[in-house]
Amino acid sequence: MIFATKIQPLRKFSHKLEILVHNRLWLQVLIGMVAGVALGAFFRTELHSFTAEQIKILIEWIALPGQLFLRLIKMVMIPLVGLSIIRGLGNNGDSNLLPTLGKKLSIFIVGTTFLAVVIGIGIGTIIKPGNYITPPEGFVQTIAPSNAPAITENLLERIPSLIINLIPHNPFSSMIEGDMLAIVIFSILLGIALATKPSKNVAPLMEITNDILEILITIVRWAMFFAPWAVFGLLVKSTAELGLSSLWGMSAFALAVLLGLALLVTLYVLLAFFIGKEKPLTFLQKIGPAQLLAFSTSSSAATMPLTIETAEKKLNVDTSTAEFVIPLGTTMNMAGTALYQAITLMFLAQMAGIEIAFAQMMMISLAIVASSIGAPGTPGVSLIVLATIAENFGIPVAGIALILGIDRILDMCRTAVNVTGDLAACVLLRDNK
Repeated sequence: MIFATKIQPLRKFSHKLEILVHNRLWLQVLIGMVAGVALGAFFRTELHSFTAEQIKILIEWIALPGQLFLRLIKMVMIPLVGLSIIRGLGNNGDSNLLPTLGKKLSIFIVGTTFLAVVIGIGIGTIIKPGNYITPPEGFVQTIAPSNAPAITENLLERIPSLIINLIPHNPFSSMIEGDMLAIVIFSILLGIALATKPSKNVAPLMEITNDILEILITIVRWAMFFAPWAVFGLLVKSTAELGLSSLWGMSAFALAVLLGLALLVTLYVLLAFFIGKEKPLTFLQKIGPAQLLAFSTSSSAATMPLTIETAEKKLNVDTSTAEFVIPLGTTMNMAGTALYQAITLMFLAQMAGIEIAFAQMMMISLAIVASSIGAPGTPGVSLIVLATIAENFGIPVAGIALILGIDRILDMCRTAVNVTGDLAACVLLRDNK
């Protein structure tokens, strides 16, 4: 009887916790994060009786939901983004509105992305996170500041071909290769062409587009069921392989990135306040669920249906504007990712003892802006893009292995910031009509 009396409060707490977790995906994911790190750290200790081979097999099975989640999102990402852009443009009754809306959105994306890079370089220069960690073996200086003019001339020669390559010669091969920027441009051209035709002529095609999109969104909802287990499994895997020491050793780098992302969110909030007339706290409260889902899934593409719903129902953005801005923003508005890449490149250069000249800094900034616009909105892609930029400028990429330990958490944070930018753009453009 005494035991039952003592256990009753625990049962009540358990019941309340179950109610709290139910239908709150973000909370389930946070619990999965904590549990994943804890279990991964446990596998690094000697408290268990598993062999190294057994742990390796066990971790692969635990990480299976995470791999399934990533595959499901990648599977539907290209048609989801492409058809969303086509529907957003094709459903816009006033074709004369598209150039104005597109121009303003382009200015917003390029302007905020460039500011994000400037913020990242500034924070990297002030905090110098690369000076707080010992470089891995073989991590040596590979370039000198005097190489800047050659890099600049080389890039200037390539600009015309880069512009030409923006237009896909075969959109179907672009889909197979996963060239997201080419797909976005093709979808924009197709959507604008549909918008210039009479509604009665394109109505059957738009109806089919809507039906396919609903099916794709259903698949995304299915993927969301894996999200808590996906985060749990992926964090178990990364923590077990890299250990908690890698997380603590990179604390200065993580602090620099989080500070930069906080400043970028502040910029979005101020833009929404001064131009969109949205009070800061009210704006953050309205977009909170979309931010949390983006944080949970690390995928702006997976969050896109909720982002559109948030823009329409909570921010009073008309459907045509929301369906135009959000899909494009999902692929092209990656200021949070650009900021992360800027700080990471500064971090890698500082670890290698490389002094980056001003001309190089400008070219690196342009490269980051260009690469972040059009990057797929799925987890882990930014590191691949980052390695390419670093190699092009002679910055050694061996230190990226150190970043892997905390990249998952930082990826979640910058994805939430990217979605915040998409919704801020909607607020700024909602009165465009």
